[in-house]
Amino acid sequence: MPFLSQCVDFAKKAALPQLGAVDKLIPSIRTRWHSLKADSPQDLCARGHSAKLMAARQGVDSDECRILAFALMAEALRRSRGIELYDVQIRASLALAGGNIAEMQTGEGKTFSCAPAAYLHSLAGRGVHIATPNDYLASRDFDLVLPAFRLLGGRAGLLSTDSDASRKQEAYQCDVTYGPGHEFGFDYLRDQLSLRAESQRQLGEHLISGTSPSDHRASLLQRGLYYAIIDEIDNVLLDDAASPLVLSQASGSPAADADVCRAARKVALRLDPETHFRASAALSGVRLTSEGEQLIHDCDSTYDVELLQRTWTEYIEQALRAETLQRDVHYTVDSEG
Repeated sequence: MPFLSQCVDFAKKAALPQLGAVDKLIPSIRTRWHSLKADSPQDLCARGHSAKLMAARQGVDSDECRILAFALMAEALRRSRGIELYDVQIRASLALAGGNIAEMQTGEGKTFSCAPAAYLHSLAGRGVHIATPNDYLASRDFDLVLPAFRLLGGRAGLLSTDSDASRKQEAYQCDVTYGPGHEFGFDYLRDQLSLRAESQRQLGEHLISGTSPSDHRASLLQRGLYYAIIDEIDNVLLDDAASPLVLSQASGSPAADADVCRAARKVALRLDPETHFRASAALSGVRLTSEGEQLIHDCDSTYDVELLQRTWTEYIEQALRAETLQRDVHYTVDSEG
């Protein structure tokens, strides 16, 4: 992919001037980190609160804030997991914190490299998303870093494919939220559909229902999009992106042409597969023969012509195809029907 290669090369060249500034911060981070090793857990948590105040005053991009946040997370990881961050991990995390791509070799500790950058941006109080390729990796990484965030008075949440709405809202309210990339995408789409439905409400509906627009906002899953770290970015943004995110839901009311569909089924049941239609072996389609076309237009059927959303022939062919499908072979019905 020449175009993609050119984009990567451009990104690397753009990041080169920043590498020197990043490397200059590492000695300062290590010095500050060493000074924290004598702190009690209560002192460490108090410093975490001070870091939030500093971020509010100076912003998370200030050198002083980055040095303190990285030193705090490095010490929290040491105490909770017994690991010492290497310079390559700190360098990668500083790159991520600046919005850059960090390429690391297998075994260099990507999971722990994400933590300082995530903690730094969580100080802004707007929520950090860490997207992984699947549920397993999200759960594993979450379990590894959760104790470190707790030491600093921070909160981390976990999304999973089977999480209900209340659990997802709780996870998104945390300082850092781990989850599979596709789940962040689905939740964004769900919120967009909810916002679209809200914008289409008629004037005065809120007053009649006794609600306010803020009540509806509270039902959204995500609280906004601020900063995200994507693990295995080629997998999440390239491989998984080949499959579109599709949401579907029942409307809660019968289709406008439901009577036409019922009438088509009654007619379809009268057709002979040898004479009136042909079905492909893969069930990819059903085609009426000339005799079948003649019969469906000659037979008596009751439906409102104004409800037709397609031709009568298409209704019959869809009904035939539905009758050809076999339960537990071509489709299944779950416990909820």
